[in-house]
Amino acid sequence: MTTGLTAHPSDGTTSSGECREDLSWFDVAGDNAAIGMAVVSVDGHYLRVNEALCRMAGLPARDLVGRSTLDITHPEDRHLSARAYPEVYADGSDCHRMEKRFLRPDGTIVQVIRTTKLVRDGAGLPAYLFAQYVDVTQRNARFAGLAELGQRALDHATTEALSAEARGLVSTMLGVNEDIAAGALGAKPDVLAVLPIDDQGFVRSVRNVLDAAHARSRAEDETRRMAMQDSLTGLANRALLSQRIDQALTKVSPGREYVCVLMLDLDGFKRVNDSLGHARGDALLRDVAQRLMGAVRPTDTIARLGGDEFAVLVTGLAAPEESEVVAQRLLAALKTPFSSGGRAVHLSASVGVTSARTRSVTTANLLADADLAMYEAKMSGKGRYVVFAPTFRKAAAGRLALEEDLRSAVSEGAFELHFQPIVDLVTGKWSHVEALVRWPHPTRGMVPPLDFIPLAEDTGLVVPLGQWVLEKALEHRVSWSSLGGDDTGFGVAVNVSVRQLAEPGFVEFVRAAVERSGLPPSSITLEVTESVFMDDNQTNIKALEALREIGVRIALDDFGTGYSSLSYLRRFRIDVLKLDRSFVSGLLGSAQDRAVTRAVIDLASHLELELVAEGIETQEQLELLRQLGCRLGQGYLMHRPMPAASVVEIYPRLITGL
Repeated sequence: MTTGLTAHPSDGTTSSGECREDLSWFDVAGDNAAIGMAVVSVDGHYLRVNEALCRMAGLPARDLVGRSTLDITHPEDRHLSARAYPEVYADGSDCHRMEKRFLRPDGTIVQVIRTTKLVRDGAGLPAYLFAQYVDVTQRNARFAGLAELGQRALDHATTEALSAEARGLVSTMLGVNEDIAAGALGAKPDVLAVLPIDDQGFVRSVRNVLDAAHARSRAEDETRRMAMQDSLTGLANRALLSQRIDQALTKVSPGREYVCVLMLDLDGFKRVNDSLGHARGDALLRDVAQRLMGAVRPTDTIARLGGDEFAVLVTGLAAPEESEVVAQRLLAALKTPFSSGGRAVHLSASVGVTSARTRSVTTANLLADADLAMYEAKMSGKGRYVVFAPTFRKAAAGRLALEEDLRSAVSEGAFELHFQPIVDLVTGKWSHVEALVRWPHPTRGMVPPLDFIPLAEDTGLVVPLGQWVLEKALEHRVSWSSLGGDDTGFGVAVNVSVRQLAEPGFVEFVRAAVERSGLPPSSITLEVTESVFMDDNQTNIKALEALREIGVRIALDDFGTGYSSLSYLRRFRIDVLKLDRSFVSGLLGSAQDRAVTRAVIDLASHLELELVAEGIETQEQLELLRQLGCRLGQGYLMHRPMPAASVVEIYPRLITGL
């Protein structure tokens, strides 16, 4: 603890009231100051005091901190102090200056000038009072000037103005010219040495006021900067962006210029972040910030709103189409691969664009419209920009209504399961069927899975929905005993999301569901995507290992579309690889595409993995897959997904061959 400076009971808090501000600047301001300084709670109790104030009061710091300021005030002046605090709060300047007397324990009276500044927190509420006390008992005029300088410091006068006033004060009080005053304040030994001892002390007091004001100013500047700046990238944050949009809208010339806001979200960054680790992910975000800064003008504002979402404010545009040029530059800035840990990382972004040329538009509206446009860009394929259209608001309202309907449907189990067979491409025999959830909405009709599955993922509803799917799929499989019983090996596959794996009780739920069904665990396949492996803390891997201990099979769905696919096969034992439909659709394209597909088929064979080709739609694709040695397939050519009741009807007829 610095000598003479005390906090009670801990730095930033008091027993008489909350004070959560950072008061570290006080150490610089009060240490060795010739004037008394204190931080006072809003109810008038000392929180921090310096040695000078202790000398004036005739009490040590330990006796002052925590006491009311009235305790050391002369009885005849207490009414002045009691009235001062309400005046501080009522005064629009939040400042108060008064002259009063201290009554020391030994009976000595000390005359002081006290200046008080009310400090407010970020919400505008009183946080604490900063008080300065000047002993004017014997040198009233000199220290009155010093108090005035302190008041100017509290009023946030500029450092240049304070320095000029300090030179003038020293010059007047000491009767020297301003050059000598400047030298004395500049701590030049040869100048100070020729001054009387009292004058040297006065000069040092003035210099301490300046130092304290400068330190406090720097601390406040840093606090303001941190409050308006993203700590990771150094860009503006949402608060500063909103402030600058407000300012831009008030200055816009209606009908003559445009204010543009662009919202940018990195596509699939979570997968990249999880794959590389969060430290490298943060470094990538800093690199992205630098790229974006290079794509706009110095007068534009780039902000990081959180995660991998950024926003750009562009002003002074002559036409709204110019904002599209900005969007194109932002997208182009990300095209060159980034380097992270010795590997190239490709990033793209979805950008929403909106413009305004009227002061009637609010900042909240601009940000909301840009966000809606960004969502449309993601839904329309990512890696592109979309300009806001009023119809997006209606679509957003529709998504909100769909979310409410989805919540009701999940709670009521208002879904159906359709099943698509996985077929032996030579014999036509069914290996198993994949359960696919369908939502027959009472007014919308059959809602496409692409409309509600992503919504379920975003809202977390995929967890209860996935539980329903698994239980219902096993229930149907039990009812199909007429297909030859459990000894045929005919099984059922169910998709499992990353959100489900992250649930603490998911493995036990699967274990209980399998036991209730009475089915052999090996007849049940859980399909996961490569994203489940992108987990730094291994939560997903541990869940998959626990599932394998139950005896269920694990299938890697959409194989070949993620990052570092082959590394997953080394890290974890997979039972089934499901070759993504993009490989199948490319079979007829070129010899290179066929060579890649053959390589994957050979890989599965050498690793003794079951391989399923997805998305078979033509006879030509089927024949090529047979020639390449692929044994199992799934697609519209064999059969589209069918209701559960149709499985029993169709199974005997398809088992004869293709």
